[in-house]
Amino acid sequence: MREENGQFYMIDIPAKYYEHRKQFLHKLLDYVNRHCEVVPTFGPATVTNNQRLLAKLLDNASIDAIYLALERKAILLSEDGALRFLATQAGVTDTLWLQPLLMHLRDTTLLKQPEYSRITIEKLSLGHDFVSVESDDLIWAAKKSTNILSPQVKTALEAFKRPTLELRSGIHVCAGSLRMVAEELQIQLVKAYYKECCDALCYGREGMADDITKVMRTVMLRVLVLLEQKASSKSRQEFMHALAEEELDILFRPKKIVLAIQSVFK
Repeated sequence: MREENGQFYMIDIPAKYYEHRKQFLHKLLDYVNRHCEVVPTFGPATVTNNQRLLAKLLDNASIDAIYLALERKAILLSEDGALRFLATQAGVTDTLWLQPLLMHLRDTTLLKQPEYSRITIEKLSLGHDFVSVESDDLIWAAKKSTNILSPQVKTALEAFKRPTLELRSGIHVCAGSLRMVAEELQIQLVKAYYKECCDALCYGREGMADDITKVMRTVMLRVLVLLEQKASSKSRQEFMHALAEEELDILFRPKKIVLAIQSVFK
């Protein structure tokens, strides 16, 4: 039940939701029992004013986590940025959110790349902020759907529309993913991903849109040269149509134009 403008509304929640929630909680509890050490926390011997204030503001679980990090000199792991900040005010020296930990697990091969990418995209779909997206994540998402535009790619590119995006990194990630998908997916899909990347990078950056588009066209030219070396002439001709009309006139000029472009990227 919820209230809106003085009116009460009933929200029908299906029984299947509760069943799934129950299964998830049991799975979580089972994991904790098998892999975690549950220990008590007693709090600091001398309580500071900041710690006393936080004890009033935070729920018991949050303040216990802060106290435990203080007692064990441990890293506080939390997706809650506000909690991590408040913990530092209480004396916790090291805090961490989930993605850096996942990156470490991936880099040490304890977590496979596909599973890492799946978790990353899922975090974005749940509305998490400050999620880093890499070329491998876009490639994984694109390969999930080889006949239509992958919804996971569109979800990932939503992060590129945020003002916090470091533009150079965003272009680099898009360039890397376009190069890989161009070798493995249908040309029509490659064109669609090119457009999605351009739209995401230009979103909210209208003053830079022309420059961004020019850079992305250069990326496509580079991919075109690579395809010329690895694919048939027909595939190369099809891929040309992914470029804007004004670029096509350049590409259909004599061979020396393509060679000149290729020399730029040596």
